[in-house]
Amino acid sequence: MKKYPFGVFNDQVSFIWCLLHLYFVKSSLDDVIDLVSSVYEQQFEFTDQLEDLLLKLWETSDIKFLIEIAKHVVWQRLLDIEKHIFIVAVLFEKGEISINDAVLLLKYDSGKNYADLDERVKRVIDIAWLIIEDAEDGVMSPDNDDMLADALRACSKSFE
Repeated sequence: MKKYPFGVFNDQVSFIWCLLHLYFVKSSLDDVIDLVSSVYEQQFEFTDQLEDLLLKLWETSDIKFLIEIAKHVVWQRLLDIEKHIFIVAVLFEKGEISINDAVLLLKYDSGKNYADLDERVKRVIDIAWLIIEDAEDGVMSPDNDDMLADALRACSKSFE
């Protein structure tokens, strides 16, 4: 077992984000597997479901478990808004979630830091808000328009 150079993380979210970043931004499954092999060294109390997914990823090196971890993270809203939207965008782009699921996941309060967010993230937030309002008013459903899909695709390709 190779020691990963990041050492011990301060919290579970940082550890999970690093796994997702290594794969979805850096495209390094080998680094993901090296890092996930340190799961017990981190001494976190993961939920049973998340720990099970991490262990399956470690045991099998099968990317489907990392995708399931990403889905778990966004449905639980564990990441900050920019990282959350990026993972939602990637999952949508890879066909792992539908546009309807993406809209549900984008019902997220961006908080008082909206002005500081990346422009691509703001675009996703703004379009999602409009689509959510239209859906609640019965004007149209999320899959009637490509604006959100286009914004998510742009967001998924541009995170660092």
